[in-house]
Amino acid sequence: MPNRFHNFSQEQLRTIHQASMEILAETGVEFPGQAGLEVFRQNGFRTDGEKVFITEKQLESALASVPRSFHLRARNPQNDLDLGGKDFVLAPTGGAPHIMDPSGELRECSLVDYDNFAKLVQTSPINMVMTHRVCFPADVHPDLAYLDMFKADVLLTDRVLMCSAVSKDQAEDSLEILDLIFGGRDEVRKSPCSLNVINVCSPLKYAPDKTEVLMLLAENNQPVAVTNMMMLGATGPLSIAGALT
Repeated sequence: MPNRFHNFSQEQLRTIHQASMEILAETGVEFPGQAGLEVFRQNGFRTDGEKVFITEKQLESALASVPRSFHLRARNPQNDLDLGGKDFVLAPTGGAPHIMDPSGELRECSLVDYDNFAKLVQTSPINMVMTHRVCFPADVHPDLAYLDMFKADVLLTDRVLMCSAVSKDQAEDSLEILDLIFGGRDEVRKSPCSLNVINVCSPLKYAPDKTEVLMLLAENNQPVAVTNMMMLGATGPLSIAGALT
C-alpha cells in the first residue's frame, strides 16, 4: 500500500524497524494461555513463562505465509472487498460509550443510536465495513448487547461485517450467525466474510480473552487487524504522559 499518510524517510523507517525487532527479540511479548504459547513453541519460538521472544527471521517467515491480498465477502456481493494492494478499505471506529447530539449535549449511547449508525454506514459512499460495537448502547444489558448490535449489523447493512471480539463465546456466536448467512462453517472458512479487530494491552501483552479470540478467528480463516497502538484509559494509562511512557 502506498505510504500516503506519513512523511518518514526510509532511514527513519529502518530505525523504527530495527528498534521494534530488538524489543520483540530481547524484551518479548506476553501471550497468556497455554494454547497460544504451545503454538509458538511448536513453531520454534523461545518462550519464558507467558513471554514469547520473536526474532526478525521468525517474523519474516510468518509474514511470508500471509497472502498479499485476499477477497472479503459481504452479504450483498456488490459490497465485497479486496483487501491489499493499492486501495484503502475504510470503516468507522468503534467502542464509543457517549454521543453528542445536535444540541451539543453529551449523553450515553442507546440502541436507537446504534441502529442509526448502522443506517449511516449502509448509505455512506465512504464506509465499506460495518464496524461491530460502533457505539455501545447503555440501555441494553451489557452481557447481551453484542447480540442486539450484531442483529443491527446484519439486518440494517449488507456490507462486510465484524465479529464481536470481546470474548471467545461472543466471537463463536458471531461465527454461528455468519454460518447462517453464508451457508455453513465450511463456506465461512473457505472464503473470509468478516474483518475483525483485536486490541493489544500496554505494555507488550495480550489479554487472555484476546488471545483466545485471535486463535478462534484464525482457525476459522477470518482476518484480524491487530491494533498497533493502545487506547488511553482502555488498554493503557489515561494520562498522555503515562501513555507516552
